[in-house]
Amino acid sequence: SYLRSVISSKNSKKFAVMYAMSSLAKIGDIQSISQIYSQLSNSDEKIQEYAAYAISCFKDPSAIPILTEMMKHNTAKVRYYACKGILLNKNTTFIDALIYKIKKDPETAVKKEAIKTLILLGAPGISAYEKLYEPAKVPQPHLYIISEAVSSAPDAENVNYLIKLYNVTDKTGKNMIAANVVKSNSNFIDPIIKILFTSEDYLIKIGAINSILNIKETTLMPEVKKLYETDKLEVVKKNAKRVIDFISK
Repeated sequence: SYLRSVISSKNSKKFAVMYAMSSLAKIGDIQSISQIYSQLSNSDEKIQEYAAYAISCFKDPSAIPILTEMMKHNTAKVRYYACKGILLNKNTTFIDALIYKIKKDPETAVKKEAIKTLILLGAPGISAYEKLYEPAKVPQPHLYIISEAVSSAPDAENVNYLIKLYNVTDKTGKNMIAANVVKSNSNFIDPIIKILFTSEDYLIKIGAINSILNIKETTLMPEVKKLYETDKLEVVKKNAKRVIDFISK
């Protein structure tokens, strides 16, 4: 109740309002969402930004109408956090709006977040993106965004889609994708790491081998051992042996 009063009081200082909204979001006080929403019309863009961030943290049906309004807001940061809120709520009714943002939004950060949200919404989002771009025609900046998103939250659907993109892109695109997937620590990423093991680029192959050290409960140790035993390059075998020895300890 105290934090809510801070938001509503005209005497509250700017930073008190900002941090009160953030705190209410972190403790999950859904009753405060309408008060936080009112701050989206504040003349101060920093207060708008904090209000948008707070609303994006609520996983609740009452957030959906507000997220709809946020997608149309004049301030880019508000639109950016709208995308994050849509993803948190896993709401596929926003797919058309996300496509529109990818095509038309003037802010790069908003476009990037819309792409990420669409891909991580699962099969409906991926299908919508595929209608926008055929796999071979996905712009390379999008490849980086998509692979970064998938690496942060891989599942069977988005990993399979990323494999499809990897198989049809050029060397530069493959390098972009590889640079991101080797950062993942989820074994859902294993299928594409396994493909990286077969790369003609030995640097990609070494990066994939070393990524095994970060992946929890990886299924790929037999493939690493096979690389140690059969790969033609000594530097690849050396890295494979290092990983095997480390995991065997």
